[in-house]
Amino acid sequence: MDSSNDPLKRLVEAAKNAPSPVDEKPPSTEVNTLRDCVRATLLTLTWRRISLMAAIIAGIAFLIFYLIIKEQDSDPPVPNPVPEFPETP
Repeated sequence: MDSSNDPLKRLVEAAKNAPSPVDEKPPSTEVNTLRDCVRATLLTLTWRRISLMAAIIAGIAFLIFYLIIKEQDSDPPVPNPVPEFPETP
């Protein structure tokens, strides 16, 4: 186990001779870009949802008004009663 060809010893020596990892700054530009992308997506989805709801409400209102007007037009006209003439004696 004390030989220089031992894999564990070679691994320890390689780790000692390896350069230390450099601490990098956090990717703030990527976070800001991601935040902007998520914000834009949510805004788009919100506007689409609001637009869909407005279209549905407008369609229902149009249907209600159409049915009301159609119902009023479909009433049969009231015939004028024939006036009764007085009987002559």
